[in-house]
Amino acid sequence: MRKILLFLAIFTTIFALQDEISNEPKFESNITKNQSLSSIPPAKITYINLEPDFCDTSCLDELIKADLLASFMARFEPAKVDNNALLELYISLGGDIVIKPNESNKIAVIIPQKIIKSYTNVVSNAILSYILKQDIDVEIKFINSNDESSQSLQNALQTARDQGFSYFIATLTSNGANVINSLISSNELIYIPSVHSSLVTSPKPNLIFGGIDYKAQISALLAYANEKVVAFDDGSLLAQKLNEYVRMQSVDYHEASIVGKDINLNDILNKKSKFDNASVFLNLPVVKASLVATQMRGFEIKPFALLSTQINFLPNIFGAITQRDRQNLFIANSLNPKDDSLLELGDLFGVDFRYLQIGYSSALGVEYIYTNFINKEANRIFNESVENSQVLYDVTIYNAKGDQFDQADQENSLDQNSTM
Repeated sequence: MRKILLFLAIFTTIFALQDEISNEPKFESNITKNQSLSSIPPAKITYINLEPDFCDTSCLDELIKADLLASFMARFEPAKVDNNALLELYISLGGDIVIKPNESNKIAVIIPQKIIKSYTNVVSNAILSYILKQDIDVEIKFINSNDESSQSLQNALQTARDQGFSYFIATLTSNGANVINSLISSNELIYIPSVHSSLVTSPKPNLIFGGIDYKAQISALLAYANEKVVAFDDGSLLAQKLNEYVRMQSVDYHEASIVGKDINLNDILNKKSKFDNASVFLNLPVVKASLVATQMRGFEIKPFALLSTQINFLPNIFGAITQRDRQNLFIANSLNPKDDSLLELGDLFGVDFRYLQIGYSSALGVEYIYTNFINKEANRIFNESVENSQVLYDVTIYNAKGDQFDQADQENSLDQNSTM
């Protein structure tokens, strides 16, 4: 019998789709508009144990000291050896993650509500939508850790552990992800839907990351840019990280910041030569992005292109920026929901899986845990794969010329921009 236990003290309403829960990178800089994964599975090494005797902890330590790592991999038996350090080494060398849950159909969802705020509802409703759509036999417990301090996350983990939970979904920022990396036990698995693996220092192999690759999105967007690049930011950690990715891959590069509630861009835009015929990255939420686009026209600035990542792949961009100012706007997207039933259920719960990355990735996280560790025979509805503990997303570039997002034609778009 399915049990869905909801332990959220407060559900906040959904608003502002622009919070800084996000993430990043690892692709080459010369990326085209649509990145597709190879259908060829990655190579996997299998170590065959030819020794009849069981190799205990002392035996395994001796193999490591002798640098006989292949023998260590062959003779290590995860089900029999209860040693966290040896298990972590085994996994880091390519061994399969070994989870020994007390009850295998239980997933705890840790939500630091003070940090993610309005996304609390998005995460919980996305997970419930997926469970109802797939009709899976799983018990979900939502735990409000309040914040991302080490003590708060430790308390949340222990609450779940005391009730037999070994699988976790933790909706954290990069700060929280680095904290929980030091708290996870070797017999647990934690999926983080909101952070890319590149933002965590020496992540444990049983930490799985569902954050999208912003560095790859920036690389794909640069295919629509010329050599003169300007990046706007709002001072947030995400915006600064996006600027860093643009700066790493650009030669003629400038930055401009819009901090706080200041909407007067005169001091920035009066330096017209800096922005004319420049590729302008709008590493800003929708409202400030619209201000930049509108006020550039007021200063008679004609940018080569306006470029933005997933943060502005939102339907309200069409109301925020006039059609006249969207003719050379290109936005990257990595979400690709294919199941109409899930989309319909998401609509009922107020979660649009086409645009809400945190909701999309949270549902994907439930599927990853369920189909890989709880019921390997279950059907899947997400196409993304996991490699090196990171969900791999495609990158597709869209234009916003009309009243909806259309996949961009790179050559035609560049030709049009060059004539503007």
